[in-house]
Amino acid sequence: SNFKKVLLLAVLLILFEQVLGYALEPVTFQHYLDMELRQKGTENKQPDMVFIGNSRVSTTFIPSVFSDRIEGVSCAFNAGTGSQGIEGTYYYLKDILNQYNLKYVVFGLDYQTFLPEERVPTRDLLVLKRIRSPLIRAAFIGDVFEPSEYIYFLKSYQYRGKIGKVGSNLKKKLSLEYRQGIDTGENTVYEDLGFTREREVFGSKAGIYLSEPWTEEAMDRDKLAYLDRIVTLCREKGAELYVVSTPLTISTVYATPGYGACTQFFQEYLEERGVAYDNLNLMKE
Repeated sequence: SNFKKVLLLAVLLILFEQVLGYALEPVTFQHYLDMELRQKGTENKQPDMVFIGNSRVSTTFIPSVFSDRIEGVSCAFNAGTGSQGIEGTYYYLKDILNQYNLKYVVFGLDYQTFLPEERVPTRDLLVLKRIRSPLIRAAFIGDVFEPSEYIYFLKSYQYRGKIGKVGSNLKKKLSLEYRQGIDTGENTVYEDLGFTREREVFGSKAGIYLSEPWTEEAMDRDKLAYLDRIVTLCREKGAELYVVSTPLTISTVYATPGYGACTQFFQEYLEERGVAYDNLNLMKE
């Protein structure tokens, strides 16, 4: 009798967590991407190419442009997420390569990813939710998350500060547009297989984003090791890897100390590993 009561209580708590988590969790771009990939699957179009990295990747590369213009690519998609760390990129890409036989992987290199920084669990939680394989999820958790952060796996705790937005969340999730995969956002809007368009970037501000100065000595070597793991992973899976630095404003490039030395470092580092690297800020014509 006591066992049944405990079991019933556990079931009720799980149901409560599911319902409350659904109500609290904001709409994410993952919903729209999953819908489009499922649709491609019904059309027997399996992804051949992926773009992966932080939000500068998700707002830069329009997948349909590449599938339309590259022979042998029937479907490309964008797996960029906000502030995606290099650790998350590795595990997310590993999960993607387990699902699809990709020909090309494009990794958006942001040099700040390799500098020491304050731990931000929410960005890794965003990636964790996208990983399907339980084994890869477990490896990601064990490698990146601290035990004190495990409580964030409860959505009711993770989104506890958004209790005032439950009404608007539910209204959007229950809307016809949401069920049809149409994003009705205002600032950054989902458009095409993971690509998101920023409708307003700087507003009335000057087009300079102050970045951290770069020096080779300041780099976190543990993070750099994940770049090597990505290179090895793509090689093992037979996917051709391209590394690309996405466009900034030219004023930001000029205002960033060490930018030229940073570009040279990664050019040489990746050339040694047989990987193509392009910095789109330095393209001519």
